[in-house]
Amino acid sequence: EKIRGVDRIEYMKENGVYQSGTYECGTDIPEGEYIVVSDGEGYEDFYMGVYTQSDCSEDSRLYADWYAGNVYVRLSEGQFIYFFDATLYDMELNDITAAQRKYGAMYKVGKDIEPGVYRIVPTTEDYGCEYTIYSSLDSIIPVVKENNYFDFSDSEPVTVELSEGEY
Repeated sequence: EKIRGVDRIEYMKENGVYQSGTYECGTDIPEGEYIVVSDGEGYEDFYMGVYTQSDCSEDSRLYADWYAGNVYVRLSEGQFIYFFDATLYDMELNDITAAQRKYGAMYKVGKDIEPGVYRIVPTTEDYGCEYTIYSSLDSIIPVVKENNYFDFSDSEPVTVELSEGEY
């Protein structure tokens, strides 16, 4: 398939913008850090998974989930990424800031928000609040530093300390 007279994959590589689909890192997409941003369909959630085989089967899944808003991902040669209802941006070629995203969900400390101490407070009585802090995306599976869930009835907000390079 051609876009403006150029092969579709080559066009996406040049611009660092990839539409929903399956891509092989090292062939279709370079190694590196990416941000996957919701296209805003439905509840603004989207599916994204990283796999070891092109069929993106359950047996080859490294990690996959439904995400809200956006998620950062680091891809290594030989991995496959599959996503839909979202757009993937190469962070080397695009500066997608937190302000440009309609539906924020995952932030990079030192890029989207400053390092420091933050309070996490639920915004509605109807639902609780869940957060995850990743210390690194540089391994096969993102490294979880802290994960917690609390609801509106908890008397104390949660305080977290975020360091440069965490997510």
